[in-house]
Amino acid sequence: MQFDELVKAMQILGGMAEEHLQGQHDQSTHGQRDGGDGGGTGLKLTKTRLNSEEITIAHEKIKGKIGEKAYQDLIVTTNWWLISSDSADAIALEYIASDKYGGEIHGEKGVLSRKDGERALRDSSLINKTQTEKVFDAQYEHTQDVLKTQYPDGYVEVYRGVRNRKGTIPESGSVNVSMDALSSWTTSPDVAREFAQESNTGRVIKTRVPIEDIWASHNTNPKINQRGESEVVVMGRGKKTKAEVVP
Repeated sequence: MQFDELVKAMQILGGMAEEHLQGQHDQSTHGQRDGGDGGGTGLKLTKTRLNSEEITIAHEKIKGKIGEKAYQDLIVTTNWWLISSDSADAIALEYIASDKYGGEIHGEKGVLSRKDGERALRDSSLINKTQTEKVFDAQYEHTQDVLKTQYPDGYVEVYRGVRNRKGTIPESGSVNVSMDALSSWTTSPDVAREFAQESNTGRVIKTRVPIEDIWASHNTNPKINQRGESEVVVMGRGKKTKAEVVP
């Protein structure tokens, strides 16, 4: 899909947003783990919607920074992230995030090694590690520019629906969750609840994420903006985060 077509698709969607869980992007197990269980979630509407002219200007800017080829690579790799966290391009993105900022890489079979990440990078549609880093950094810088304007207090409240198969998350209170190198959250509690309800023991959790820990969002990447789920892709940096269980 060409850039003009992407812009047209966003205009049709009216500025809606997106995210992923087991069933969305998460055909496998990208994201938060609650006692070893994979989970995910989605977002609904953006806090501050960008109009088509702002979207065009923003993405022409990022394309001008990294070039046409790298920009198209960004679109392709993001698409694979949304389709399946176990794809080579998705693992390659998480490998770069882990290498630069820390955090575990996850696939369908659990934690992946550095060698697994390097293998995924070789198998991905990207040229090499240097090119992948260029794409990754450009997306991150663009996200920071946009979100600092939209969220002046420096934080974004995000939600996630988790299946909680092991029953380690209570019905209320707070919980510490391990963060992958990259994981998907949502700004919509309703969308997160939809994913949590896929399991009888599912829970919705929420936390406030500092802008500097967000790699991409529905407002900063045209592919993420296409499914209307309001996704926010968070960099875990090898940390745990305290989340509140939403009744």
